[in-house]
Amino acid sequence: MSMQINRIIIPLLILVVIGISACKTGRRAMRSTEEKDLKSLVQDHCDADFKTLEGKLSVKLTNKEKEYSSRATLRIQKDSAIQLSIQPLLGIEAVRLVVTPDRVTCIDRFNQYYFQEETKSLSGDLQSVFNYAVLQSLLTNRLFLLKNTKLTSADFNAFSMEKKGTGETVLTEKKHASKVSSIFTFSRENDLSETFIGNKEQTSYVLWGYDEFETIEKSLFPTEMVIQAFFNNESAKLDLSFNSVNYDKTVNISDSFSKNYSKITVEQLIKLIQNLK
Repeated sequence: MSMQINRIIIPLLILVVIGISACKTGRRAMRSTEEKDLKSLVQDHCDADFKTLEGKLSVKLTNKEKEYSSRATLRIQKDSAIQLSIQPLLGIEAVRLVVTPDRVTCIDRFNQYYFQEETKSLSGDLQSVFNYAVLQSLLTNRLFLLKNTKLTSADFNAFSMEKKGTGETVLTEKKHASKVSSIFTFSRENDLSETFIGNKEQTSYVLWGYDEFETIEKSLFPTEMVIQAFFNNESAKLDLSFNSVNYDKTVNISDSFSKNYSKITVEQLIKLIQNLK
């Protein structure tokens, strides 16, 4: 796979590979199996009803027959910033990833490295895939359009719908200029159970699965996630579970770091992730 295609998938993997998971709270939600039309499905999954989100997490990454686990904290300021803080020991932050609509920053505090890149400098198909709206939607179990910064219920005609004999419903984003496509699978209970982003040949893609939906502060949230990423004949997998998810509390997000830190490239960042022990 070419470096250009690799760079389509890798920024998404930076979020995926660092990962999220933890214990669970809340109660199992009872949901109707009533059949819904395209407009209703999009309306129910086009936007998450919160201002901020914070979760205490842990991560287990399987990569090249290696396993890496750590605690973490996820913070989201809706439509503004996502921060993932990796804390392997006693709550001390080792790595911080911050994504905003304008740039991506990854800070390695143990090795005093940082990676930072403006999204406007990213070219080609990467712009279609790697944008803030996509990442926020993946983390909050929402639909999205690859080219748009915000999906509304009025955009339901941007998808085609197919009913499966198994009772599942599949929404596919209709044709656009990008070589990358997005496919969304819904369960019998009308939960968004799986999101696919990748090329049509399915040689480079991210498959983000959701399960064990529970009611947390009156909102359904998937407490189990399985993320599989395939690129350049390599793969990585994350098995995830959520526990303390809180909405609309004050959260602080910052991508600042010491001037003494050394800048690294995305390729060097990938190697650091791949060599986690």
